Order: sequence, then structure tokens, then C-alpha cells
Amino acid sequence: MDAWTARIVKTQGTCGGRARFDGTRIPVWTVHVYWQQGAGDADILAEFPTVSRGNLAAARAYVQVHGAEVAAELGEQGAGDRHG
Repeated sequence: MDAWTARIVKTQGTCGGRARFDGTRIPVWTVHVYWQQGAGDADILAEFPTVSRGNLAAARAYVQVHGAEVAAELGEQGAGDRHG
């Protein structure tokens, strides 16, 4: 089992079926954009109170394994848009 599987889910009809934090509508690509723009974990946790440090660790692991998927989602959404 991958490190992210308990925290990252895909559900058809929710967030376009994209990877998101379980129990939220926050896609992984959204926090990835924050990291790309220089935000730290504390910034993300302040912006998204329903996200935990464990979620962020899971998102990093997910991006390592599924980087091409996340990059494609960024292209679809527009990399400058921080909010999913």
C-alpha cells in the first residue's frame, strides 16, 4: 500500500474525479501549486483548516508517484490559479 492511499481519494463527480484529500473537496494539485509558488506547509494549513500535516505528507508522496497526472491537471486548471 502506498503512503498516500488512506488520505488521497478519487471519486467520480467530486472535483472532476481528480485526486483530493479524503473528506474534502481540496484537490492535490491545489496544494502542489502552493508549494510551487513558495508557500510552506504552515501557509497551506492556515489557508485550508481541514487539511492536516499528514495530508500534506500524503500529497507529496502522491505527487512523487503521479507527477505527470498532477502536471496535466495543473495545465487544465491554469498553474496560476491557487484555488481549486
